[in-house]
Amino acid sequence: PRSPRLYSPHITKNKERSIQRRNYVLLRMYENAFITEDEYLNAIEEPLAIIENPPTRQRFAEYFLDYALKYITEDLAIEAPQNRGLKVYTTLNMDFQEKAEIAVRNNLHATAARIGYFGPAGRLTDIDNNTANLTEYMEEDGVVYVPPTVDDLLEVPSYLRHNEFKKAIVSKVDSSELAIAFQDNTTGKVKLSTSLWAKPINSKEKRLDDFKKILKEKDIIYVVSANNKKEKDQYLLVQDPPMEAALLAVDPQSGAILAMVGGYSFEKSMFNRATQAKRQVGSIFKPIVYSVALEEGLQPMSKILDAPIISQPDENGMIWRPKNIVDEYRGETTLKEGVTKSINVATIRLSEKVGIKKILAYAKSFGITSELANDFSITIGSGSISLLEIVYAYSVFPNMGSRCITPYFITKIEDSDGSVLYEFAPPEHVQVLKPYTAQVMTDILMNVVQNGTASRAKVIQRPIGAKTGTSNKYRDTWFVGFLPNLAVGVWTGFDDFSVDVNLGTGAQSSLPTWVEFVGSIAGDIPPAVFPVTKGVRYLKVDNKKWEPTNDAVWENTSFEPYIEAAEVDNITTAAPNAPPLALNR
Repeated sequence: PRSPRLYSPHITKNKERSIQRRNYVLLRMYENAFITEDEYLNAIEEPLAIIENPPTRQRFAEYFLDYALKYITEDLAIEAPQNRGLKVYTTLNMDFQEKAEIAVRNNLHATAARIGYFGPAGRLTDIDNNTANLTEYMEEDGVVYVPPTVDDLLEVPSYLRHNEFKKAIVSKVDSSELAIAFQDNTTGKVKLSTSLWAKPINSKEKRLDDFKKILKEKDIIYVVSANNKKEKDQYLLVQDPPMEAALLAVDPQSGAILAMVGGYSFEKSMFNRATQAKRQVGSIFKPIVYSVALEEGLQPMSKILDAPIISQPDENGMIWRPKNIVDEYRGETTLKEGVTKSINVATIRLSEKVGIKKILAYAKSFGITSELANDFSITIGSGSISLLEIVYAYSVFPNMGSRCITPYFITKIEDSDGSVLYEFAPPEHVQVLKPYTAQVMTDILMNVVQNGTASRAKVIQRPIGAKTGTSNKYRDTWFVGFLPNLAVGVWTGFDDFSVDVNLGTGAQSSLPTWVEFVGSIAGDIPPAVFPVTKGVRYLKVDNKKWEPTNDAVWENTSFEPYIEAAEVDNITTAAPNAPPLALNR
């Protein structure tokens, strides 16, 4: 919104101004066909509805609160629940929630700094210093327009204030130092030695060597105090991260949502990226493909070919030539290695053997409700799926092949007198994979942590299965990891493609959030081991031939899981026709 301070209807002298601004916005909506003429005419006649004392928002869990409130109002059809004195009991762990939000914010700042400096927060070039006391206003399409003032431009958004961010005007730029001024007439300095991270984005430079490459006089920047007791006028250059992130933590057994973060701040954006955003998933989808292969009788040591693929030209003459992340090919490899090293081409060849229809059917059984294309590109992650769907899909692995049929987030609702209006038990489960398939797939995903793309997660001293994911052009990054009693997924990326920046891989941009969050709550998670079942034997394998061996030699050998389904061939599953994940109860 333009100049909220000068258009706020809570200030008596602004009421007429705010009505004019509202009507102008409605007119533009009508002219661009977002509303009809009748809707426009009716809306401009509506009086302003002003809440004189708006309730203070919760500091934490605002995305979850909004998610639960939407369910209460839309699915349970309870009108205005905020005004009825209801008591809503949820599955949320507030300690986990607070630490999840801190981890998301910390990593967004770290990711933005790793990439470089995205530019100043604004400029003063079009503003005269006297505009802070404007008495005359310009006209724009017949509507009063109040130009932004210095106060407006130097106001720090509320979602950054907890970081003690300040806005400052750059008054002088030297190669190694900035002179800055604040609205209260105090001044300060920013040294290059504390800003080496702030290289221009998309540059080949590893560090900033000259402030003149990124800033000019009259630029407005974010700074924080350097807390230098000797030089109290020293500040550090910081920035508002332009990318976003989401985190979801669930109990794989009960389906309970323990923490939900939908973005940097609900005040910055109310769009819940944990539940509403559908983003390209990259290699996060691959475990579904390999699970289907195991269900079809292949083993972790079964051989697959990693060699270039060139498709036949389509009707438009286009040729699909998928590549590995590193454009190298191993020749023969194994299923286990295909997951551990996230090999694209080997995964596609495996998918051709299993069949795309079967993979799509299993994806639905895993709880993927998003529409997926009927082609092999989805097997290496071309599909767009929500974080909520992905996390519940991964809960299948530590839960012996089953998942909840719906997320679980409200346990009970009482009225103002304490009478129970609704009570919810943990949802039923559906068996997606045979237990021995889930055990073997968990073993493979544990190897991704020990020897593959998720090795940074080893700092958490618990049994962990995990997978990284990175979309085309490194625009979306993912990490989903699970313990026996916890599944956590993280997405990091841009809301749109207006910023052409390489975020790096899931291991670089999303895994650090996961590690910080899970590390901060590990003491509150009871130690546990992954369950085991009948139908799996661990055999000594020659790692050069990828075959079981009885040789006495131990060099280049390992013990690998083998499915012996004949022992338990009476197990049935709902796949590939399991009911979809109900995104609301």
